[in-house]
Amino acid sequence: MRHWRSSVAVFQKLRADHARKIAESARVGQDAGPVACSSPRRGGMAARLAAVQRTPHQRKGSPMLFHLSIDADRPQHVAEVLAELWQGAAMPFPPVLTGSWAAFANDDRATMVEIYPRGAELHESAGGVIGMIGTNNDRSATHFAMATALKETEVLAIAAREGWPAMVCNRGGLFDVIEVYVEGTRMIEVLTTDMQADYLRTMTVPNWRAMLDSARLAA
Repeated sequence: MRHWRSSVAVFQKLRADHARKIAESARVGQDAGPVACSSPRRGGMAARLAAVQRTPHQRKGSPMLFHLSIDADRPQHVAEVLAELWQGAAMPFPPVLTGSWAAFANDDRATMVEIYPRGAELHESAGGVIGMIGTNNDRSATHFAMATALKETEVLAIAAREGWPAMVCNRGGLFDVIEVYVEGTRMIEVLTTDMQADYLRTMTVPNWRAMLDSARLAA
């Protein structure tokens, strides 16, 4: 896993790094390990975006991710902890697979995360999606970022209580997140109120396009 870098060189070397990782993975038979969070908190990429309008583009009826799903060894417990971060509610979610739970944010968008038993796979059927247990892998590319009204110390305290690895990380000098590894395997990003403001100002189509254009010019 590669964390965000503050240098435009990451874009210049993207293809070479990707090819190298594929080759290394093929040799050792496993994915590359995690990279520590060590980016400076403001600089590099942030400076290149300083002249770009940082107000998030908003419109009526803007797109929204209503829910997503992950798997866990203890779906009920994970749902309860995620609901605690949201100050929402955790409830059983049996429609797809028995033993599944869901964390409800209890907001005006009906935001929720569905948590299925570890190894769950979604398959098509004549009557709609059905769930079944498959490979039971510990790691996954799936992750999500969630907002919380809790303070940074409160989020870290919850993670510590659960024994879940957690750390405050900076994304290219642009915004911070709290990385939390649910059950030690599934990464989620938790953003406090201050972190959300920086994220919304930064992660816009114009800003991302400007950053990519800058990388191409520097290549």
